Amino acid sequence: MISMANQIKFVSYVIGVTALVILLNFTSLYADDIGDLQKEELVNSIKSVNEVKEALKNALKSLDECGFGSCFDARTTQICELVGALDVRVNGKISDGMQLNQAEQYIDISENDLKLMKIIFKNCKATTYQYWKFDSILHVSYLPSTIDDQRIRKALKAKKKDSVPIH
Repeated sequence: MISMANQIKFVSYVIGVTALVILLNFTSLYADDIGDLQKEELVNSIKSVNEVKEALKNALKSLDECGFGSCFDARTTQICELVGALDVRVNGKISDGMQLNQAEQYIDISENDLKLMKIIFKNCKATTYQYWKFDSILHVSYLPSTIDDQRIRKALKAKKKDSVPIH
């Protein structure tokens, strides 16, 4: 009989792998910083964790300007795609999953950065929201809890823009 702890670990692994597969099989329709790069080009374009952190910071700032609609969809998907592509470059350490065993392609990630990326990855949720706009019914959006959003923004030095009251 499989213990409850092992069952939970297995389910977490399956969810992580599934989310990564969705991330890697989805190309953003409106990506700013990553342009229209294909998935493999995106993965190969990542040379350091710091450049991904800077792109995430910019995506969060851009997200603050959006509100809802296609801009919101694009930014939330972009955030998840960036972390998914970084996961490939760090050999699945973020998702605790797919390892490619091709050491020449990997980049190093510090423990603090790994913890941060795991928090971001955890907040990438599969959704069918506005499915008609995407190549597949399911796509991934960054939908953080308030607490995680605050922690992530603090770590990336991406202070959330204060809302302007409407008179």
